[in-house]
Amino acid sequence: MKVTPATQLDEAADWIVGFRADQIPPEIVSLARSQVIDTVAAICAGARSELGGRMIRALERVASPGPCTVLPKGDCWSVSDAVYLHSALANALELDNFVLSGHFGQSAVAVGLALGEMLGATCEEALSAQIIGLEVATRLGAYISAGPQHGQMRSYAHRIAAASCASRLLKLDRGQTRRALAVALAAPEFPLFPAAFSADTKAILSSAPAVEGLRAAVLAEAGMDAEIDILDHPLGLVGFFTYMDALPRVWERLGQSWFLHTLSTKTYATCAYAQGAVTCALRLRESGELEPEAIESVVVRAPLTTIVMETLSRPHTGAGATPVNTHFSTRRSVAAAILFGPLTGDFFDARFAPRAPTIQAFSDRVSLSHDWALTVDLLRGVDAGLEGAGKPGLYGMGQAHRTLGKFKRILGSRSPLAWTDLPDLFRLRGTDRAYLATRYWRGYRSRLPFAGGRAAAARYRSSEADLSRLSMRLGARLRVRLRSGKTLEEECRIPPGFAGDPQREERMRDKFRREARPVLGSAAAGILAALEEVPQGRVKDLFGPLRNAQYGEAHV
Repeated sequence: MKVTPATQLDEAADWIVGFRADQIPPEIVSLARSQVIDTVAAICAGARSELGGRMIRALERVASPGPCTVLPKGDCWSVSDAVYLHSALANALELDNFVLSGHFGQSAVAVGLALGEMLGATCEEALSAQIIGLEVATRLGAYISAGPQHGQMRSYAHRIAAASCASRLLKLDRGQTRRALAVALAAPEFPLFPAAFSADTKAILSSAPAVEGLRAAVLAEAGMDAEIDILDHPLGLVGFFTYMDALPRVWERLGQSWFLHTLSTKTYATCAYAQGAVTCALRLRESGELEPEAIESVVVRAPLTTIVMETLSRPHTGAGATPVNTHFSTRRSVAAAILFGPLTGDFFDARFAPRAPTIQAFSDRVSLSHDWALTVDLLRGVDAGLEGAGKPGLYGMGQAHRTLGKFKRILGSRSPLAWTDLPDLFRLRGTDRAYLATRYWRGYRSRLPFAGGRAAAARYRSSEADLSRLSMRLGARLRVRLRSGKTLEEECRIPPGFAGDPQREERMRDKFRREARPVLGSAAAGILAALEEVPQGRVKDLFGPLRNAQYGEAHV
């Protein structure tokens, strides 16, 4: 009898099947529940955006009736249609949540709610499946930090999040679960950069992958076969979706650490990389001294990630300022916040279009520059939850250079390190300079020979450790010069709602109250109360308040 060697998918399948709800730490249960609340808030915000309204009306024409409650109206659609719409609405505005390596709540939460309702699952079962989907997908996304797909473009990870979640809810055995993951990775979508950072198409990047991940589990249950070496094969996912020669053991620490510890919510409808700068702008605006007509210039200093994202947010052909390229542009987001206040779901409804020229014009007064101290602070925050930070593996320094180098060649964004950085680097505190040098050395060392050969080189890796220690320090410094000559300054190190903010879970509930009430009407309070009780009860009961309410109170 032929013995099939174990693959990485076997490791993931073993954990999914053997997972027990009583193994989940209480703080992870709380964070997962908060992620559901926050994702429903993002869906409601997306539903009342101009793009969200168009998507709802379009998909209503082709949706099939079924057992799954669909927000915002409480209609009942098929499980695939419900997952597609919820994932798209959660992604319509940059008001979703994310973990260290991606935005996989868009797929795991959408599948957990829809499939859980269809199967009559308990909330505990759905929450466990959601956690499984997140923990499996986030590791895959994190270890492929060097590759052509980034952020919400990581379609393969949305597929595996949905497949893992669905496999658990369907109670597949080990062999079926392994095949579900393999089927999910067999034909992953390949979103393109021009579709992701300016045009409306950004909203649907996670929708089809989430649906196909769900279908992969259903097909595997029916016996569909797939290549279980699809992840490791040199012509498989590693060869086409990474810049790596081989993938480290992605799932070897499943259950030992929890990526949900890094859960962060976006308080404002803007990219995570711009949250710090927008927070600074709003604090100055609330002081009463920030009158737009009195402003001569605005200088934003930010980490390297923010600078690179600005380049990606250039308007697509024939477009000016759009909601999407405003989300991803720190300059346009800061301009919008100064001019109009908090960037909530309301801001991106039909009122955005007439405001867009004003935002674009004012953004010319906003400049953006790199701050090495903030970049080192960001690295320190992430590295607090890693082991061997800087080595190849989880956010290795060499992987970052290869990715950012490609952006430099194609888009003209800044290099990760250049000779012109020397004056700024010498101005860093000595401890920060040493920290950065150590991280760089670890990346460079990986390219040198090892006395133990390939085996020793394979052990020279970074990986996750205690992720509860990690903080998302996507900070910024803002300096506003008024025409009177007066200068106003503000700084934010950890944006509100990010990992490291002790109030992040309460901020998610505040966001729900802010974004859900205008859409769900009086049902919003009842739905929040039901979600607060998760993992008690059944999934089908969560949206009972919506079905029983008079929808005329709400609007889309």
